[in-house]
Amino acid sequence: MSKVAAIAFHASPPPGEWYNDPNALLFDGTGFHIFAQHRADAPAFERNGWARISSPDLLHWSDHRGVIPPDKNDAWSGSIVADGPGLEVWHTRHCERMQDQVMRRSHDTGQSWTQALASLGPARTDWRDPFVFRWCREWRMLLAVPCPWSADGTSTRSCIEIYRADASRVDWEKIGQIGPWNDMGVLWEVPLLLPDPMGDNFWSLIISRVDRRHESAWCDVQRWRGHFDGTQFARLKGDDDEGESVDCGPDYYAAMANVEEHWPFAERALVGWASNWQTARRMPWPGFHGGPIALPRQLTAVGTAPIPSIIDAFSQSAAAVPKAGLGQARNLVGPLALRIEGKSDRLLVGVALDGTLSVERDGAEWLQWRREFPATMRAQRTLSLFLDGPLIELHIGPDDRWITCALPQQDLPFMVSLRDNGAAVPFDWHSLA
Repeated sequence: MSKVAAIAFHASPPPGEWYNDPNALLFDGTGFHIFAQHRADAPAFERNGWARISSPDLLHWSDHRGVIPPDKNDAWSGSIVADGPGLEVWHTRHCERMQDQVMRRSHDTGQSWTQALASLGPARTDWRDPFVFRWCREWRMLLAVPCPWSADGTSTRSCIEIYRADASRVDWEKIGQIGPWNDMGVLWEVPLLLPDPMGDNFWSLIISRVDRRHESAWCDVQRWRGHFDGTQFARLKGDDDEGESVDCGPDYYAAMANVEEHWPFAERALVGWASNWQTARRMPWPGFHGGPIALPRQLTAVGTAPIPSIIDAFSQSAAAVPKAGLGQARNLVGPLALRIEGKSDRLLVGVALDGTLSVERDGAEWLQWRREFPATMRAQRTLSLFLDGPLIELHIGPDDRWITCALPQQDLPFMVSLRDNGAAVPFDWHSLA
């Protein structure tokens, strides 16, 4: 296979290294920073720490490698808060099968971190991914209690534990639990609880899931809406156990929220890993491993939408499909069929008359993936299609649905065809200024 097209406007690892779960997205007054799971020894995957990736505009990224380097217990997923001077991170340590949560501080916008200053224990198995957020004058922490990753996880159901602390965030007390409601063997990770743009004390619970009941280990990110009183989360009446898919493609996982303090936009944002555990170790990314970080997206009442400044940055028109760019087609009504084709793999997206969304990735056996989503798509739609090397991100508005998918195509532009009501629809193409 010839060289895979390079990534142009997504955060991606240095050559030969690995990214997976993003742990934070923050703004420090002058620029944006993503913190992500980082393995410099890829593809050995023996040591895990945190990398810091910086950007002035959410599109041009530079990597600062291991700002929390791995030690004997490594540094796994967690979250960051900015309360007073400096930053504070809570993350999971992992020693053999035992896990506990530790806190570190930074006084240079995350360029360096102290050794662990406090811990939440005692250590236990399958207990991880602390998400810390404000609640009135106190603080809350969510911790995932997933079924085991191993095959014996099929006899266990996942849940989320809720902890409280005062303003010091030193002494944490368990006060509640969310779930379980999914089947045994459906693993829950990276829990988030955010005020919902619907307002009126609505909250969004967001959970990343891995199906350990099957060898395929499919991944997704789900959202449930409800009410939170500081102790309990109550889903809206009639809410489905499956929730709403944050992304309808095969390559979006471990969604994390922005750090609320100093955020320059009105709405909260999500940032996720543009990969999945089913294909991450086999996907031929251009010179790196694991996967890039998906474009940040702002939370809306119905889903997530492109951050306006990202859309605005694509200002140069292009006559043909570029290797890195954005395509837009407006006022699409009725059934829709979109086909994006690489050298030997393809993404097929269809919207039926009743609004059912179908997504299929076709190609090599290890890449094949297909799902259908409930009939909620509205009649009039707007498409925004981001192409960046082998990575595709499609936003469908006004439903605010996303499809994130990697096609390991060779160093050629994609072939894109779009039909609406049986007629071909042209795209307007834009490249970065």
